[in-house]
Amino acid sequence: MQVIKGCGLLILAVWLGLMAGCDRSGSEPDQASSSSSSTAPDYVAPDPGYLKSAVFELSEQGQLANWTLLQHSSDTSYSVTVDDGVLSLTRTGDEPWGKVRQLLKGDAVKPLLGKTLKFSADIKADFTSQWGEAMEPPAMTVLVKGVRVGAPAMLGKSIIVSKKTPVSDLSMGVSWHRYSVEFTLPTAAEVRGIDLELSFLMTEGGTMYVRGPALIEASE
Repeated sequence: MQVIKGCGLLILAVWLGLMAGCDRSGSEPDQASSSSSSTAPDYVAPDPGYLKSAVFELSEQGQLANWTLLQHSSDTSYSVTVDDGVLSLTRTGDEPWGKVRQLLKGDAVKPLLGKTLKFSADIKADFTSQWGEAMEPPAMTVLVKGVRVGAPAMLGKSIIVSKKTPVSDLSMGVSWHRYSVEFTLPTAAEVRGIDLELSFLMTEGGTMYVRGPALIEASE
């Protein structure tokens, strides 16, 4: 009887040990699998195409390279910061609009003449009503100026193309959304001295975030 009793105790101990192991495996997920499932994939920016400084490099003086911050008037109302390739455009004052633009002209724009292009970027935003109602929605904009062939040169450059894509509330408090503007540049036989301006227009309170800008042919 003692042998049987001893065997019974041994079997009971083994069974309890197995149950304890099962409980631990269910309540403590594998550390490696948990870590890998919670890690977001690294962002890979698209080919910037014809754009310069697509990661918004700063000069030694702390200024944007190949991009310029402009605003409605001289009362400083917008600021720009860059963190790991992400541009932050923040409204800080009363002026109704501010924009960060890149201007292509001369030799830089010649290869693009006559082509249909797409200007795009990933954007998200934290807009507020701190400065009242916006004069127009924040947007990605394209502005083309030049002198039409046959027009008097003394009249200077006029607007040839003006297009924009509003940045909607889809960008508020959520993940990045890619916006784009498609447009066609005239040929050299149609317009002389073309200036191509690509910009991110801010008109609301708060901050607009931009990453991965690109300018490519629309067929790509």
